[in-house]
Amino acid sequence: MRSLKDYFKEKDQGDENSSEITARDLDDKTIFHVFNVVIGENYGSQGQKNIIPTLYRSNTLFVSFKSSLWAQEVWIQRRMLLRKMEEKLGVGVVVHIKTAQ
Repeated sequence: MRSLKDYFKEKDQGDENSSEITARDLDDKTIFHVFNVVIGENYGSQGQKNIIPTLYRSNTLFVSFKSSLWAQEVWIQRRMLLRKMEEKLGVGVVVHIKTAQ
């Protein structure tokens, strides 16, 4: 399994021989970290405290919330959040964001 650091290094260098990153290449903790970075960029530390990734399975990220206000905000902005995660991870790694039960 490649680390995220190695992936970004290859991506920055434009290595044609490096294969595109897939969901199999990353563990859930890495996906959670990137999600927290995206949340931090958009909502700051308050967003990171209130929007918590809980599970990653089958290209779907399940997220829990401290309040319904944050759940509504993520639901409204989910396409933008997915686009930003796609920029960082690659296409198809996270396809859906859903509320954890």
